[in-house]
Amino acid sequence: MKLPLGSKILIAIFLTSGFFHIFNPGVFEPLIPPFLGSKLFWIYLSGVAELLCAYGLLRRKSW
Repeated sequence: MKLPLGSKILIAIFLTSGFFHIFNPGVFEPLIPPFLGSKLFWIYLSGVAELLCAYGLLRRKSW
């Protein structure tokens, strides 16, 4: 499967950011407003979402 360069770059960004959210969440804590509640929940959720987006781009299944 040959991926376009733009897809490869976006996959790399999603993977890097997703793993960074999960393994170094403290960096993102100041970005979460207090009214949202648990900061770690939102940081981990966004990290998992980014990893799923990377997987979706790698899979390249058309609907």
